[in-house]
Amino acid sequence: MDKSDLVQKAKLAEQAERYDDMATAMKSVTEQGGDLSNEDRNLLSVAYKNVVGARRSSWRVISSIEQKSEGNDKKQQMAREYREKIETELQEICHDVLGLLDNFLIANALAPESKVFYLKMKGDYYRYLSEVASGDAKKDTVDNSQKAYQQAFEISKGDMQPTHPIRLGLALNFSVFYYEILNNPDRACSLAKTAFDEAIAELDTLNEDSYKDSTLIMQLLRDNLTRRTEERDRCSTAVIKRKQRAAHVESEPLHRESNSESPRRLGYLKALLPKMNSSGPAYPLASLYVGDLHPDVTEAMLYQKFSPAGPIMSIRVCRDIITRRSLGYAYINFQQPADAECALDTMNYDVLKGRPIRIMWSQRDPGLRKSGVGNIFIKNMDESIDNKALYDTFSAFGNILSCKVVCDEKGSKGYGFVHFETHEAANRAIDTMNGMLLNDRKVFVGHFKSRKEREVEFGTKAMKFTNVYIKNFGEDYGDEKLKGVFSAFGRTLSVRVMKDERGRSRGFGFVNYANHEDAQKAVDEMNGKELNGKVLYVGRAQKRLERQGELKRKFDQIKQDRIQRYQGVNLYVKNLDDSIDDERLRKEFAPYGTITSAKVMTDGSQSKGFGFVCFSSPEEATKAVTEMNGRIVATKPLYVALAQRREERKAILTNKYMQRLASLRTMSSPIIDSYHQTGYYMTVPQVRAQ
Repeated sequence: MDKSDLVQKAKLAEQAERYDDMATAMKSVTEQGGDLSNEDRNLLSVAYKNVVGARRSSWRVISSIEQKSEGNDKKQQMAREYREKIETELQEICHDVLGLLDNFLIANALAPESKVFYLKMKGDYYRYLSEVASGDAKKDTVDNSQKAYQQAFEISKGDMQPTHPIRLGLALNFSVFYYEILNNPDRACSLAKTAFDEAIAELDTLNEDSYKDSTLIMQLLRDNLTRRTEERDRCSTAVIKRKQRAAHVESEPLHRESNSESPRRLGYLKALLPKMNSSGPAYPLASLYVGDLHPDVTEAMLYQKFSPAGPIMSIRVCRDIITRRSLGYAYINFQQPADAECALDTMNYDVLKGRPIRIMWSQRDPGLRKSGVGNIFIKNMDESIDNKALYDTFSAFGNILSCKVVCDEKGSKGYGFVHFETHEAANRAIDTMNGMLLNDRKVFVGHFKSRKEREVEFGTKAMKFTNVYIKNFGEDYGDEKLKGVFSAFGRTLSVRVMKDERGRSRGFGFVNYANHEDAQKAVDEMNGKELNGKVLYVGRAQKRLERQGELKRKFDQIKQDRIQRYQGVNLYVKNLDDSIDDERLRKEFAPYGTITSAKVMTDGSQSKGFGFVCFSSPEEATKAVTEMNGRIVATKPLYVALAQRREERKAILTNKYMQRLASLRTMSSPIIDSYHQTGYYMTVPQVRAQ
């Protein structure tokens, strides 16, 4: 059968939804050699995507059944054998596709977009393999998937527009790989955001033929980014390895019994908990948030874990709207608040599928979450104290709504927050724990203060400074010599000249006065004064973060002044002929007024096809736009408009994009409309009261 007949057969099979036949036909087309047309390439992709997609879906279902069958050996064995059969089929399909890619498609690809398409496809099918692989085989497939995605990514950045649907699709799949396979939400969010922002900036250049495809993929990127950013902020500790449990503080009431004893304590705690909470309001809900879940944790597993605490009404594992993969958190609704409270107290940070789960009250009122009432701040903590250790330490003082040790990629940053249900519980924790030794470190515990409150407090302290910073006094000044100069203004507590590793002065130092008035007098009289031929700088000593903030404010002010200066007088000119340089650009616009600057943007010596012309008044700039926009200069018609700041341009393009997207949504879209729910619900049957 020749190529055209095989393609026609594949199209018929697609209409009949017989995707195995479609894949067989397109495999034969591919094996005839040569670069595939865009239509043939898409037929091949659709065929195998449906074939492998059915197996992936089946594998997930049977894996879930296998996990639910624990305790029933025969049923579990049947499920395991069937899962292994599906795995074998899935692996054979993936290897079939990878063979076509390596032996025919990638090598024969002529256009950059074809090569990117096939490399993305290669990354996808290695990713599918990694979902069912284990051990060394999983590591190899993950590495191969990342290499293929990265190679496609590099080519797409150099040879394809940011709005190209293939480049956007690659960014979408690559971000899924980072999120699901490498468990790196930060990298996934960064990649998706960059792709979306770059596409938004170029939206007005988008080809109408690919507009719908590109905007739909951009919508998926944005939706994924929104969900994953929210999840990353909520569960930022999920990617942090659990450290060694912190040593118990000296006070015995802060010790909690081991998790293995939790079921035996349930009855006792149910009787005890109402008394423990008598000092505060009873929590009105019976809903728990369960975070830091392993991706394979299901509703059935959570039911098995939490049902000993009491009757459960529903369980929901939240999932990705597109991939249906778990987002790592769930909501559990109990019939009785006391049962939920019991589960929170006895099961928090229990290990489920190798990960300690984090349980909190499900607080959907953002006003309470952000009010700061009951929220305390702890600093100077040992690095070994993790979320569980912090929770164990402070749960003795009252109900905890949330508990978090702040971390970066290296681990704990030494401070954290505990949000209590009541202000009284927070006060008890502060009174007891402030100044206590935890792991041989004296911790500070105090009420949480918002950034605005901290800035006001810091400003008040800054007005009463006593520490003075001096620089530019030369290398021949030591501590005593500097003290001799500055002690004339009042009693000093300390004077120090900063030195390098060789003991030589670095030309700056600090003088700390006993009184603010003396420090202020030293600044007023010595700042700008000449000493040994050098002009001194003398000012209030600042912390690094404060200096950085002040420099940023100065930079922002300069930037704002520059914006105001060029508002309405700076023109953006694009579609320039390659022969036009700065001088020619100035000459073309000179008849319309006084030009303060004219610049063609270049990459090395090569024109980038656009530039800027700045006039001395808005009237001159407006006249130039009216006369020059659309005029042919050299060989091309110019586009001339008032220059916009990047933020303004991005806002306009985003608004335009959202308007077009809204019009697209009026049409039926199988990509968007088929997915509405963000998770599955497991509703537990309830026994009717007799």
